[in-house]
Amino acid sequence: MGTVLPFELFGTCRSGVPITFVGLGRMDLTGIQREIGLDRLEQKMVMQNDAFIDLARREGLRRSSPEECVVAHGGVFVIDCDGFGRRHLGEVRIFKRCAAALKVL
Repeated sequence: MGTVLPFELFGTCRSGVPITFVGLGRMDLTGIQREIGLDRLEQKMVMQNDAFIDLARREGLRRSSPEECVVAHGGVFVIDCDGFGRRHLGEVRIFKRCAAALKVL
């Protein structure tokens, strides 16, 4: 799935915040939807983002002390648009559905 859905959590940077790579131009959301279904695609994206949030949460706990609570928000998203074009216009509906599920995280 990494070739048609290049959306991977790489780990953390030196500061401890998560890094995710998104190969937007190489995504084939229509093909993935056809092969595994929209529900499974949505589940993969939700699980990926949940792991991202977990890493940020762990970093906040690591930086915290009994006297001070630190909340680490966000992280780094590297978005590669190589190959992005008009064919992606047909995938907006799929992307919107997955994005709507991610808003609740």
